[in-house]
Amino acid sequence: MTTTVATSNHPITGAPKPAVTAIDGSVPLRLEIRNLQKNTDQWNLYLLGLDALKKLDQISDLSFYGIAGIHGRPYKIWGGVANANPKGSWQGYCTHTSILFAPWHRPFLALYEQTLYSIVQNIAAQFPSTSRARYTAAAATFRIPYWDWATQHADDPEGYFPAIVSTQYVNVITPTSGGQVTQIANPLYSTTFNPLIPGDFSTGTTQSGWPTTLRYPSDPSSPSATSQDSQVTASMKTNYPNLRDTVNTLLTDPKYTNYTTFSNHQLISNDAGDEGSLENVHDSIHGTVGGNGGHMSDLDYAAHDPAFWLHHANVDRIFAIWQALNLSSYTFDEADPSFEGTFVMLADTEDNLDTELSPFTDGSGKTYWTPNTVVSTETFNYSYPEIQKWLFQNDTQYQQNIRNCIQNLYGATADSIANGTSTTTTSAATGTESQQPVVGSSCTYTDYITTIKTYKHGLGESYRVHIFLGDFNPDVTTWHTLDALAGIFMVFGRNTTPGAASETGCGKCKQDAKAGVQISGIVSLTAQLLFEVKKGNCPSMNKADVIPYLTKNLHWRVTLHDGSEHPREDVPGLVVSVNTTEVSVHVNGLPQRSGVYEAHPEVTAGRAAGSSAPNA
Repeated sequence: MTTTVATSNHPITGAPKPAVTAIDGSVPLRLEIRNLQKNTDQWNLYLLGLDALKKLDQISDLSFYGIAGIHGRPYKIWGGVANANPKGSWQGYCTHTSILFAPWHRPFLALYEQTLYSIVQNIAAQFPSTSRARYTAAAATFRIPYWDWATQHADDPEGYFPAIVSTQYVNVITPTSGGQVTQIANPLYSTTFNPLIPGDFSTGTTQSGWPTTLRYPSDPSSPSATSQDSQVTASMKTNYPNLRDTVNTLLTDPKYTNYTTFSNHQLISNDAGDEGSLENVHDSIHGTVGGNGGHMSDLDYAAHDPAFWLHHANVDRIFAIWQALNLSSYTFDEADPSFEGTFVMLADTEDNLDTELSPFTDGSGKTYWTPNTVVSTETFNYSYPEIQKWLFQNDTQYQQNIRNCIQNLYGATADSIANGTSTTTTSAATGTESQQPVVGSSCTYTDYITTIKTYKHGLGESYRVHIFLGDFNPDVTTWHTLDALAGIFMVFGRNTTPGAASETGCGKCKQDAKAGVQISGIVSLTAQLLFEVKKGNCPSMNKADVIPYLTKNLHWRVTLHDGSEHPREDVPGLVVSVNTTEVSVHVNGLPQRSGVYEAHPEVTAGRAAGSSAPNA
């Protein structure tokens, strides 16, 4: 254990189980947001509950403001947790770039869920007697929704960013509206700080003066900037194939059965294939939703955007799916030193399965949750559609069903190759009938992946690495929606300069910067290459054709937090390269990834921040 635990004012148990326990042992499900919308009563209660939560006095630990502040600013003590750091300084609760990344966010979400659940129960009980039973029944199984940003929803095929999240007003039925629809400000659209408390937010950042959270702000330097949610949708659409294929890789490739590799983006190995992670793809969503200068693009402020909770519920879901497929692999095989410690973590300790996930305590209010004790989502009385273990007789059936779900949700690229096509023909890019049928019942194709490595805090702010395939418009303001964009690599750097106006309050970030922590990530190229083959720009998907094509046509550029371009050669430690791996696609089965990667430094050698750059 890492500290002596003090009493917390707010024990975390998750939303309770329904009063009547299910015979099969099932627990309520968190649903994809568009599926929750289909349950009109729960959806109505969700909007009313979130609206009420956001109107609570910001001074309360259990207000939306108070809970969001655990993640970053305003960097205040939460829940009465005592200071364990001998230096006595506030260091925050940050667990990013750490093996604690996924387990720490689980009780964080459970706190949010149980708080919102309690409010929902109270609202349901206020409805008149004619409808009260209906609403209390809906409230009993309420759980927060997630937004699956890596798949296209059947009812919303163009909803790369859910329309309901970017709508300024929504229709609801309140306990006092007599059953009639009334309109309220959409609590999913933004958060209004009421008030904007001087000193809570850094005076050295653009966000500090904005009265509401913004996404893709119209002018990152203007105090009157407005949100541009249409830009979020357009950017998500461009990034979608990469997000889908990356999630598929994380959940199906043998490389990522190692928890340390899967969990976070800290660079701990130079082995080809170890560059991706759950945290890496998580970062991309933050950067895409926040846009240039938006709140989601800065971890100090991100949790104040309502989209944060939809996003992180999906991150937790992917983590839970990985756990279900890797029942014995949830171990920390690398010690993760905490250097000087944080507010509640002593110096010279190491993160492990028993590390306390402060400030979150269990039902006793005296014992911190740990990675060991938050292994199962059912500990907090919820699950997800893909991991309903109670429906299956054994683990074999259970895991096979999960793999089928993964393929159905995230396997479009492999499907386009497997549908009677060959990777050596243009039709492989479209999934149409090939003139060259696949030999036997399966084929093998090469998966192409861009790898990015860099120093996380090297620029003292957040920045993005844009990966392009083919010619692209030099106008930096267009990059996030270009067809040539294969994906972005988001870096959540912080200003750690002592005394700077925008100096972060995150202690771990300062330690990581001092230690020169490097991070890595991936951007999938295969879907984009299939499109290039379809257009006739690349002869085939064979390496003999693709590697020379990438050498000529793969490009990368860097933009800062405000969207301005930064010379890629001036980014400390930035190295962009390419890996390949083989995938066997079975027409009547599931794709099998080899888990063996080959590095191709020749693709980027000799170019700024390429494989021959310093630190490569």
